[in-house]
Amino acid sequence: MNQVERGPLRAAVIGCGAIAEYCHIPGYQNHPAVGEIILCDISGKILQETCKKFRIEKGYADYKELLKKEKPDLVSVCTPNYLHAEMVCAAVRKGIHVLCEKPMALSLAEAERIRKALIAKRVKFMVGFSHRFEMLNVRAKEMLASGKIGRPFMLRIRFGHEGPYPGWGKTDWFYDKKKAGHGALLDMGIHAMDLARYFLGDVRGVAARTATLLKPIRLDDNALMILEFESKALGLIDVSWSSKPGFTGSEIYGSGGTLIIDYERGLQFFDGEKAAWKRVSVRSEPGSWEREMKHFIDCVVKDDDPEPGFLDGVASLKVAFAAAKSAAGGRFMRIDNRARRA
Repeated sequence: MNQVERGPLRAAVIGCGAIAEYCHIPGYQNHPAVGEIILCDISGKILQETCKKFRIEKGYADYKELLKKEKPDLVSVCTPNYLHAEMVCAAVRKGIHVLCEKPMALSLAEAERIRKALIAKRVKFMVGFSHRFEMLNVRAKEMLASGKIGRPFMLRIRFGHEGPYPGWGKTDWFYDKKKAGHGALLDMGIHAMDLARYFLGDVRGVAARTATLLKPIRLDDNALMILEFESKALGLIDVSWSSKPGFTGSEIYGSGGTLIIDYERGLQFFDGEKAAWKRVSVRSEPGSWEREMKHFIDCVVKDDDPEPGFLDGVASLKVAFAAAKSAAGGRFMRIDNRARRA
């Protein structure tokens, strides 16, 4: 890293897995407002390797000790899902701004504890829905808002790969129900649920089917969800932990056109008036993780509210939990979108 004058903010990253290594730690190191960075992981081996890779001097095995002794300004919570709410509340109660990886909680009761902690301290809180920061999605959102495809009535999102471990994760906690909550439904699915809301607004109902088709695990490795939006538009989400490379992205159909958001091939727009396809130019840099981290830190510096925030996190959890109930019970689930602000 270039020798530059570092800013006064002190950041901590709790959990040194892949998302910390590729997104959070570089994001803090690359932002001029951040000076010292402290790491935490219960694995001494992972902690030591990560500190060495990023030339970070301070590391802790106990996040409570870190929060007490170091008193950082910002914290990223990058641990397994079942620890998110506990760690978020601990940091917020100490007046620390928090960026939490998705999902922010494994129950609405846990989310309520986060809400109450945020009310008491009024710190900045953001959920790591990184697909919102993908420039293809940002441009598509702008085109939707400007009416380029008329009234959107149908959405499809597909995210798939061969699973988080081995290959991505440093351990296999993703496949432990107590630690993860659900499989592909909650890991990749909640990204898609947030992106669906980002494009078309709140979801008022969902029907879902989950299955374990290829992996020798006790959680779902594939999930399908049919969404009904408050706008009466419909949506389909398809997520997989057992897919070879294929289409990744979204399709949005409107009364006056179509948007195809292909993460490999870019953004295409069908203009209904001209009956012609057009490739939309979208810059690829900076990447979504870099933009996500910059947004969070900038909001702390400028005293702005980051997005996606607490309400976005809760809304996506409601869809995810309703989808899980639908898959278990074989029925369409209604969603209560009345929100309690943090």
